[in-house]
Parts: sequence; C-alpha cells; structure tokens
Amino acid sequence: MSKNIPAVIYARFSSSSQREESIEDQLRECNAYAKREGYTVIGNYCDYAISGRTDERPEFLHMISDAEYGSFKAVIVYRLDRFARNRVDSVIYKSKLSKHKVHVVSATECIPEGSDGVLLEALHEALAQKYSDDLSKIIRRGQEGNAENCKVNGPIPFGYKANKVTRHIEVDEEKAAIVRQAFTIIASGGNYKQALSYFAKMGYPKTNNGLYKILNNERYKGIYIYGSHRVEGGIPRIISDELFNAAKATRARNVHMPNSGSAKYLLSGKLYCRECEHQFSGSYSIGKNGNMYRYYVCSGKKRWRKCEQKDIRAPFVEQLVTDALHMFILNDEITSAIIDAALACQEEHDPRQANITALSKQIAEADKKIKNIMTAIEAGIITSTTKERLEELEGKKKSLQQSLMEEKLKAPAISRRQLEYYFDHLKSGSATNRKFQKYLVDSFVQKAYTDGKTVNMVVTLAGATDATITYSKIFAPNAKVYENCSHWWR
Repeated sequence: MSKNIPAVIYARFSSSSQREESIEDQLRECNAYAKREGYTVIGNYCDYAISGRTDERPEFLHMISDAEYGSFKAVIVYRLDRFARNRVDSVIYKSKLSKHKVHVVSATECIPEGSDGVLLEALHEALAQKYSDDLSKIIRRGQEGNAENCKVNGPIPFGYKANKVTRHIEVDEEKAAIVRQAFTIIASGGNYKQALSYFAKMGYPKTNNGLYKILNNERYKGIYIYGSHRVEGGIPRIISDELFNAAKATRARNVHMPNSGSAKYLLSGKLYCRECEHQFSGSYSIGKNGNMYRYYVCSGKKRWRKCEQKDIRAPFVEQLVTDALHMFILNDEITSAIIDAALACQEEHDPRQANITALSKQIAEADKKIKNIMTAIEAGIITSTTKERLEELEGKKKSLQQSLMEEKLKAPAISRRQLEYYFDHLKSGSATNRKFQKYLVDSFVQKAYTDGKTVNMVVTLAGATDATITYSKIFAPNAKVYENCSHWWR
C-alpha cells in the first residue's frame, strides 16, 4: 500500500457493555495499524456511551459530513461493528463516504481487497448485527427477570434509590421527604407554582412536566410497575393512598376551576356558597357608562338554577377577606401560633430526626464510657488495654459527631427565626395592594364560605394542617349584593 494516505479514526463504546477506557484501547490499536499500513492519521472522531444500532451519533455524523471536504481518504475503525451494527446504516453511510472516495478499513479484521473482501466484509457486518440483535434479546430477557423479582429496571423515580447489592428499590429518605411535602402542598390546596418553588428551595428544581409525572406516579404508593408487570407492595411506599388521592382530587378540581387562571378574581376556586355548597365564580357586567362591574355568582344558581343566593360585589368581598387576613393572620399572637404549629409539624415529619436522635444517643453513650475510663485512670486502675480502649472510643465519638453533622446538614429545616422574618416582612405589606392581596389569599385561604351576610374563612399554612383557623366576619351595613344584573352569560 502506498504511503501517507490521509485517514481519520472513528471509535465508539456502548455504555451497556463497555467501559470508557475502551476508546483509548481502540485509538491505540488503530494508530498502530495506521503506522504499520502507511496511513497518516489527521484526526479522531469518538462517540461515548452510544449504541452502534443507531445513526444518531454526533461525532459519527460529523465525520460523514467532513468527508465531503476531501481532507481524508480512509476511516480506520477497531472493528467494523464500531462503524455500525445495523447493516442498513453500514451500507448507506459507506455509500456516502465512497462518493468522496473514502473507504472504511478495520484495524483488527483481515479483509482482503477485491470480491473476496466484499463478501468477507458483508459477513462481518451480518455477524455484528446478529450479535447486536442477540444482545438486545438478552437485555430484554434480563429486564423481564428483574421485573418478576421487582428489581431495578431503567430510571428510578425521584425519592427512591437502588440497593447496589440486591438491586431492589429502596427509599431515599432525604428526597422522599420532599416528595411527601410536594403531595401535601397540592392536597392542601396549593398549586404547581408553590410545589415547584419548594423543590427549588430544597435544591432539586423541577419543571411543570417533571412535577406532573411525580404527582401521577403510582409507584409512590408502593406499586412496582414495569411494562405489563404491576405488583402491589413491590417497592417501599412513600405516599399513603389517602394523600395520593387527595392531591389527585385537588388537581382534578383545579382543572375545572372557574376563572382559576384569572387574577381579576382573587377568590376564584376558594369562595363557596354556604346554602348549596357550590363554588362562586367570577362574572361581570358592563354599565351604561361603559364601566365593568365585577361580582361573584353562585354556580348552583348560575348553572343549575337551584340556589337563590344573590350575586356579591367582588371588590367588597375581596377587600373584606384581605383586611381580615391582614388583621388576623398577621396578628402577633396568631402568627406565633402558626409558627409553633409549622415547626411542630416539621419536627414530626422530619425524616432525619430518628437518625439524629440515634446518633446523639450513641455519642452520649461513648461520652459516658470515656468518662468511666478517665475515672478509672484517675483512681489508678490502668491495664495494658486502657489506652487502646480510650483511643478507640474517642475515634468512635469523633466519627459519630461527623455523621451527626452530616445528618443535620441534609435538607436543613426552616428555623423559627426564618419564619419570624417571613411574617415580619408580610406585616409590612399593604392590605390594599392587589399583588399583596393575591399573595395573602393564595398563601393562607383554603376555603371561604358566605351566605351573603357573613364570610367564614378556613385559613391554613400549607403543610401545617394543625394550624387551621376558622374566622367569621359580618358584612358591613353598606355591603352591596345584586338582585338583577345584565350578565354576559345570560
């Protein structure tokens, strides 16, 4: 063969069966072949952790594209299956290269020139595809076996982890606590924005689609799911059926929530008729002067004509609710009660607490033993193993203290000072500011009931259900309700 033929090397490894270092092995063998056979290597193209069954390989496609410039005349591969394991792809891309007078050569397979070489090359490609097909069957068979034994197959849902020895799915307590809180936020009337904000705050930002998948994933109820396999209790449970269903019901209700996306009606989806228990929805009419008048209409009256509740002027009832929130929720005594309830709830459901308690107990026991040895030493009771035992206990104590510190650093809890700062910041807000009003309603009002004369609010702090408070306020004498209005929907 003539000398100094410009060539490039293409190398690839598959994550399912090879290691990253195999790229270096391939390059070494290909460079040795090039030197021996008279090729001058001018560049390398390497694809990492990508199967040869697909042509969606960035460096491979880059190489095919670069061939048109005529800078190289050969592509050297470790074996022909590195170029492609799919015979159709192999034929297509070799044809593209041949148009630019570029040929593919194997560094480790002896393929002669001429018709015999064409036949032998075709056989190598056929064997490569057969191997690839057989490997796929083996992998699928292994996955079916894993599924029958409820072992890991594919991506693991957030909140779980794989046992490296048994390959069974276990709970990742730190992340599982975040999942539980997200479900709780939604189940207690919160929205996606609040749940996503919580994920981001805990250091695991999610998209709307990611959160949707979490909230719809039945695996959190302890169900192992893979293909047609569905095993109740096949994996550890993170979410109770009641919490899962409550979050599902809240999301279903929000999908059909009247005017739920409109900032014009602060109480949409939260204001209920005390007489028929249907929601009030936002509505409006246009006056003779062209002004728009907003009010709330009972759905039992609007849709089914089964309620006689009068329409209520929106600005009035909204201001009434936000005034009450500003006065009541942001009252020092109530704020303190909410903070106490929130901290108690956090401590009760903190997954770290059991580990922290256990580690603290072990540290106390190690301290006690160290103290006993020191007392014995001071009393003159010294044996050949005293020093060794003392050093062992001090080392164990140091290790336990390190573990305790690491446990406390996991998903740090919200402190009382942080909550107090938050409420102090809220108290500085204006009860007449529309944006502030919306924030108060979204954050604290779970439901509000009215009969046209009084408003009762069920107020809660998301996740701290023990801090639920019911508040009643009588309508002012000049409150306006509407008997007959020109409704846009009539």
